[in-house]
Amino acid sequence: MSILYETVLSKLGSRIHLHFIPQQKKLFYSPAGIICEKLLNLSIGVAYDNKVKSFPFTEKFDNFDFVEQDISLTSVCFKAKDVSSGLYVELKFTSPFYPKDEKLSTAPFFYLEVKINKLVSKNRDNKTLTGEFFIQLDAEPKDKLSLIKNGILLKKSYSCNYKLNTCSGLVDKIEDSDSDIKIDGELVIVGFNKVRKQKVKENSYVINLPFKVDNKKGWSAKFVIAGYSKDVVLETKDGKYKLLYGKFFDNINSVVNYAKNSVKKYLQKTIFLNLCF
Repeated sequence: MSILYETVLSKLGSRIHLHFIPQQKKLFYSPAGIICEKLLNLSIGVAYDNKVKSFPFTEKFDNFDFVEQDISLTSVCFKAKDVSSGLYVELKFTSPFYPKDEKLSTAPFFYLEVKINKLVSKNRDNKTLTGEFFIQLDAEPKDKLSLIKNGILLKKSYSCNYKLNTCSGLVDKIEDSDSDIKIDGELVIVGFNKVRKQKVKENSYVINLPFKVDNKKGWSAKFVIAGYSKDVVLETKDGKYKLLYGKFFDNINSVVNYAKNSVKKYLQKTIFLNLCF
């Protein structure tokens, strides 16, 4: 049994978002708002005891039999159990935010925190469980997917057509309210520590880390999920506009470095904000 529901995790001012629809085993991503989102073929899970279990973002692998989901102001957390083996896996996606911190709040990245533990009960022995945590990304033939240092890079084009609301105050500045958005975006998933990397097949790559847990000791890891686009996302009579984070970050590497350099500080600020609500 799983308790799952649709959730969107985004970043204020940057338009980057992850759109989870776990009840349909789907995950969408966009670097420029929900109107441009596309399916993200992302598989996250564990391989152990000659079997593979994944979270409900894909149909490529068997999903955990039991998954529950929690949300907060700035995060989405998925908690999975495999009762037969005693494995407990937690994924927490966090969108760092803090009032008046413009750079942090618009920076186009999320943290992914992973925790693996063993379920403890009177009827379960202290056997050590070993396996591999993995993140696999598959892309369409027209996309560009590659391995980078400790991660995976996806380059993809996004486009959509939208009509501006005449009450928005912008319609009088735009030549035609029926507008097209066509942008190129980058997405990276990078580990904080060294990861194993492997090409599964054409346009399919996986990164993984070994884990070992017992009744007393668990395992954890952190990743950065970052996006970037330098393209124009809005044109009016007054000019062309790009995403706000461009004034702070020149490229996706600068976003990843920013996210990694002060992870403890940024997470503490975000946790403090959540405690206020």
